[in-house]
Amino acid sequence: MLTAIGLSELVTHNLEDYQLALKLSTNRDVNAAIRSKLIASRDSAPLFDNARFTRDLENIYVALMNRSIADPCHGVNN
Repeated sequence: MLTAIGLSELVTHNLEDYQLALKLSTNRDVNAAIRSKLIASRDSAPLFDNARFTRDLENIYVALMNRSIADPCHGVNN
């Protein structure tokens, strides 16, 4: 989700990386910069693109339905 909103610098991979949370909570300049970047990404980030999300989800449903029609026993243990 962080990558989808353009904030991949906030992704942590290990316990040491969680120091970032402390930095964000204590450094107002860093916090303000992240907040500004988040606000700016609302108009362009995929995570906030509800129409695209809906379209992609509908396409997944159609693909699942088509697969079910083509192979009704797919995934069923006989």
